[in-house]
Amino acid sequence: MQPKATFRQNEIMYYAMLAGQLLIALMMRFVLIQPNHSSRDDYSVIIPIILGVGIALSFFFRNRAADTIPLTGTPTEKLNHYRRYLILQAAILEGCNLIIILLAMMDNNPRSFLWFVPGILVFLTLRPNKLNFLNDYQLSQTDLDRLEE
Repeated sequence: MQPKATFRQNEIMYYAMLAGQLLIALMMRFVLIQPNHSSRDDYSVIIPIILGVGIALSFFFRNRAADTIPLTGTPTEKLNHYRRYLILQAAILEGCNLIIILLAMMDNNPRSFLWFVPGILVFLTLRPNKLNFLNDYQLSQTDLDRLEE
């Protein structure tokens, strides 16, 4: 896979995951605001726990990625490392966010749905960023230009 294509694929993957979460959340929000619904609050305790675990796991893998950066590798190896951990972090947070949406729907409680907001805000911090990639992996602009050729 060409490095230039890898950057583009990272961005496409991220925005596809973000759009999927937002569309499902929007759909569920309309379901939850319908009149004549009775809230059960069965999952009101577990939803924040799931969110906390998801955020903690995401930051754990972010720190693990920082600890295992191949500083002596080629720019292509560093890009593959970045991609692997980006996908892992995004998948963990996306999964937790979708579980929160599902449990809020099963709970039939709009207040439970509000836990999705911090989850999506943390997900937004994962957006692929070339500048962060350069800084975290100690690459020069020349290295990035060579990757994008």
